[in-house]
Amino acid sequence: MKKQLIQQNTGAKTALIIGLPLGMMFSLAVWYISLFAPFDVALALLGGDIFWAPYNSIFIISAFAVLLWHGGIKIENNLYNYKSFIKTSFRFTLFVNGWLFSILVGIFIIGTKYFNSFPENSFNSIFIGIAILILIFILSTFLTTFTIGLIIVLVTKYRLHISNGA
Repeated sequence: MKKQLIQQNTGAKTALIIGLPLGMMFSLAVWYISLFAPFDVALALLGGDIFWAPYNSIFIISAFAVLLWHGGIKIENNLYNYKSFIKTSFRFTLFVNGWLFSILVGIFIIGTKYFNSFPENSFNSIFIGIAILILIFILSTFLTTFTIGLIIVLVTKYRLHISNGA
């Protein structure tokens, strides 16, 4: 039992060590880009002001770390079941991004509904904002599957010393 727990922690630790810093760098880049005038105005009009609140950043980073941990455990299980690297990477990325973007949609809906500078446009803002988030989700899931997700899967496989399969 103890050996299995240590092995499960290997996938989770690998996902955290690689995924958290890269995810935070990406988030900082997105935050920085959102400060430019066209994006800043668009976010303000859509009711996205809540994304700049410090407590949301702490919540999103904490949720991201928990999702990476659980996703790392799923990577390990997939590798032991000899799933392909791409399929494992896709499942990991879909799990992490799916939950993370669900949280972002929830924050966006709450922010637009209750903290919007232009409440008369809240329904349109929610619709447009969710459509944009879905497009970003699809794009990021596709790109992450073949980049960071694949790196995490390969490093986990190496650290677990799995030589055959996949």
